[in-house]
Amino acid sequence: MNTLPKNYNIEVEVLQDLSSSGRVRPWRENKLANTVLTAVYKNIAKRFSGVLKPLGDYYLSKANRLDKCARHLVFGVEENGKKRLVFADFCRVRLCPMCQWRRALKVESQMFDIIREIEKLNTYSFIHMTLSFKNISVGDDLSAEIDRLMYAWQKFTKNIVFKPIQGYYRALEIRLNEQQTEYHPHFHILLVVRKSYFHSRDYTSQATWTQAWKQAGQLDYEPHVWLKKIKDSSALFLPELIKYTAKAEDFIFPDDMALSEERVIQLDRALHQRKLICLGGIVRQISQDLKIEINAEDSDLVHIDGEVPQNAMFYRQMAYTWISGVTFANYKFDSDLTDFHNANKAQM
Repeated sequence: MNTLPKNYNIEVEVLQDLSSSGRVRPWRENKLANTVLTAVYKNIAKRFSGVLKPLGDYYLSKANRLDKCARHLVFGVEENGKKRLVFADFCRVRLCPMCQWRRALKVESQMFDIIREIEKLNTYSFIHMTLSFKNISVGDDLSAEIDRLMYAWQKFTKNIVFKPIQGYYRALEIRLNEQQTEYHPHFHILLVVRKSYFHSRDYTSQATWTQAWKQAGQLDYEPHVWLKKIKDSSALFLPELIKYTAKAEDFIFPDDMALSEERVIQLDRALHQRKLICLGGIVRQISQDLKIEINAEDSDLVHIDGEVPQNAMFYRQMAYTWISGVTFANYKFDSDLTDFHNANKAQM
């Protein structure tokens, strides 16, 4: 029987990881949401395992990946106490709250680098635009509606009003309305134009943009088109541009697992193998020059946001393990366990 020495104590340190702005990073909140989503996928897998085994296996595979996501985190600690993530195993399931958070940080960091290069040219300005159709009922075919949006975008970029656009970033976001009865899929877009655009014949009014989007979508109503010239620095406007594809609060309902399952099935099917982010013009060219792959599904979700500088030297490393349903914690031992190990070896 293994026995611990009387002076043996375990000290548990709860993870507190701060961003560069001093905010506590939401590791715990995202892992808790990830845990509920794991249960949702397992329930869906059980529903299909008997009648459609391949589909049941598909959902079970995602459930297993979600379960293992970010269970262990390793941070390098600098002498000033600042932590920088150096290892974690992320599942990369599209709806995973943990991975969506990390991916949003990654894309924001990548776009910051791209925009910084564009700003260095001192030639361009930026416009933030959103495009959408009418909301659709949660009972409608969300996948087909996203297909319509994607097709309309292709036609929109070929319209003459798009000719002055020098480059763009386009990303899909899907939200539920407050009553949770309708989906609101829409695009967040960054347009790059020459600085002279706003005082030239190329300038396009919001009304003209709206008509172009209406025509592209073959709509019989006036669609929502919002646009604004960006005057802030890239560090300020990027958080408004880079969004989660779908927020956990719109498909994870801990008190209603049946509803969670229906929403996850809809979103998982609608987002399966889709290209959610698209780059064009100078934005795409600079991303290629910088060897940035924004859409890569297997992209590195550990080293983002400048978290680990090149040739970083760490004072020590600390590993944190997920305590199911509670938090991430590091265990410290304040006793020399040599005698303990020797005694247990003698008993073997």
